[in-house]
Amino acid sequence: CKACTTACPVKVDVPTFRTEFLSAYYSRYLRPLSSYLVANVEHVLPLASKMPKFSNLLANNPFSRWVTRHLFGYVDAPKFSDSLSCVLPKDAWFDEARVSKLSERERAKTLLLVQDPFTSSYESELVVDTFNVLRALGYTPLLLPFKANGKPAHVKGFVNKFESIAASSTRYLNRVAKLGVDMIGLDASLVFVYRDEYIKALGEDKVKFKVALLSEWLVKQSLDAEKLSHNEQVTLLSHCTEKSIINGVEQDWQRIFSQFGL
Repeated sequence: CKACTTACPVKVDVPTFRTEFLSAYYSRYLRPLSSYLVANVEHVLPLASKMPKFSNLLANNPFSRWVTRHLFGYVDAPKFSDSLSCVLPKDAWFDEARVSKLSERERAKTLLLVQDPFTSSYESELVVDTFNVLRALGYTPLLLPFKANGKPAHVKGFVNKFESIAASSTRYLNRVAKLGVDMIGLDASLVFVYRDEYIKALGEDKVKFKVALLSEWLVKQSLDAEKLSHNEQVTLLSHCTEKSIINGVEQDWQRIFSQFGL
């Protein structure tokens, strides 16, 4: 959650030195199979999520559950949701040529959603709900093609693999950033990798794009939310990484919700 780097007065960066330790340790010793599974999850999930029914059948039968439990040490894997290519229309996907032709006013009302493997694969309905709310607020959300973030590889100490992924994603997102359209992400733990681990690995001068969390972006907008207003009470469970890095994020969400009458 990175609270060690913000709330702790010593500012010990546990995730970074843990990654460096694992990288050094497993340069001498064999890695467990589970580490390879996690490090490559961003390559596996996008492929598996294209065929959710088949993937669920393959991953959630008794034999597969036994293998993942005893061979990899993982249990209760979530089921794949509907593929985004099926639940989002073609005009909801990012087209660089089309966006580059937008006027300045149109770009101000356009928003690019950066995918993460877990939301896209397991909670595609959350992406659809986000798009529906943004459209109702008068914006045009577009979904960027999936690009690996690298956090799973970083967590398991695959430093070289992470740096390669970070360099590739940075080249692409730097190019997208030149279009002058805001970018947001839904998963806090992956969004903050762009601001922290990417800069540490590549240098601040190389990372020229910014991806905001939905709350960071919404709280800065003048929302016309009257037509979406609902007089009901909701309970928000903040993301641990979001809470530790963004000061006052719960208050930000309260301000956002109040505009919707929640």
